[in-house]
Amino acid sequence: ELSYALYLTHPTVIEGVKRLMPELAPDQTALQLLRFAIDAGLALALALLLHRWVELPGIAAGRRLARR
Repeated sequence: ELSYALYLTHPTVIEGVKRLMPELAPDQTALQLLRFAIDAGLALALALLLHRWVELPGIAAGRRLARR
């Protein structure tokens, strides 16, 4: 259910976190894992909000219009 919302939100989250965190060297595995965890958590949270507040009301509106 969240795949499309996650697809829409993850690029923005990744870019935003990149801009806020300093550039990481390849040997900074712990910081790379932290960045990944932040990216994943924020993208999932935004996807949940997008799904709840945009997608579900849109689906309901489409169903009401289709019944007419």
